[in-house]
Amino acid sequence: MNLVTAIGAGKFALEVAGYLAEAACPDGQTFAVASFLSIDGEEGVTPEWCTATFDPSSLGDRGKFFVLAVSEPNMRSAIRNQLSADLYGRFPVLVHRTSTVASSATLAPGVLIGPQCHVGTNVGIGAFSVLNYQCGVGHHSRVGAGVFLSPGFQCGNSAVIADGCFFGLNCIVGPAVTLGSGVYVQAGTTILEDLPEGQLAFSSARTKSIPRSAPWRRVM
Repeated sequence: MNLVTAIGAGKFALEVAGYLAEAACPDGQTFAVASFLSIDGEEGVTPEWCTATFDPSSLGDRGKFFVLAVSEPNMRSAIRNQLSADLYGRFPVLVHRTSTVASSATLAPGVLIGPQCHVGTNVGIGAFSVLNYQCGVGHHSRVGAGVFLSPGFQCGNSAVIADGCFFGLNCIVGPAVTLGSGVYVQAGTTILEDLPEGQLAFSSARTKSIPRSAPWRRVM
């Protein structure tokens, strides 16, 4: 088993640590989080005895593996921008044992796939992208670098999602839809048309409530 340092010390970092306990590289290597690195502006919740402050220079220690364990998009982007390409190999691909990844799929360094996900035939996923639990990426789709898919995300076949996109809970992207870089999609949104880069997408439906006119009674 290989020990990993998680970059991040918030709630998502603890979740990632749980994922790694039941995850492995495609080549069968296993990993476990041994320590955490806290990020400025992050609400830390990890134990103090195994948490230090993130220092980019620490990534030069060639004896260490790392996992990017921050969910906030701007923080993730800032950390990725500090990583040179020669460091990518220190971020292993990690796939939870309950997930399925087609043998023809291509996963770049730093990809993290959580529980009960499916990655289809000829899918490509870019560096440091995250599939949280119960996500699905349809066959022949492309997911760029630094994309974050929250739980329940699903996309149809041949979709293209560019770098740095973020999806809230239970989002859907239709088949052959193309999204530009940096698109932010709020929870529960279904996207069936192409979107240019930098867009905010959200569902127009909103839950409304009104007072009941009389107390509810069971009708026999």
